[in-house]
Amino acid sequence: MSRDGKTFFVVSNPPGSQGLDIWVSRGASTDQPWGEPVNMGEPVSLAFNDFCPTASRDSDEFYFVSNRPGGCGGDDIYATRFRGNGTIDPPVNLGDNVNSAAAETRPSLSWDGTTLYFGSTRSTGKANIYVSVRDRLTRLGP
Repeated sequence: MSRDGKTFFVVSNPPGSQGLDIWVSRGASTDQPWGEPVNMGEPVSLAFNDFCPTASRDSDEFYFVSNRPGGCGGDDIYATRFRGNGTIDPPVNLGDNVNSAAAETRPSLSWDGTTLYFGSTRSTGKANIYVSVRDRLTRLGP
């Protein structure tokens, strides 16, 4: 859910879908009902499994997990940016500082957005929690 409480993300694979997709439901205000969920579509939800949606505190950055080609292997964590004009930047794989040949999952950000917590099956083959810290000034784009 977004910080302002007006946007809710959910994952679904309805009949006819090609995999897990991220859907978004919006409400006019926190005391109004949620709207009908809508598939996020490109560039986030593609013909692969896209799941574990996580919005940053300011709701500008958006993290999710995908098994799309070109990653580090397994399920990788990707990030994108919502723009004020309603567009979404192409997702960026967080690279091998975060992702591995194993499966990464469930990204979660600290309150200040500098620490990423996530699950991974690397090294032990069992799910463990990992932490990645970034410089406060690093952003996904302008």
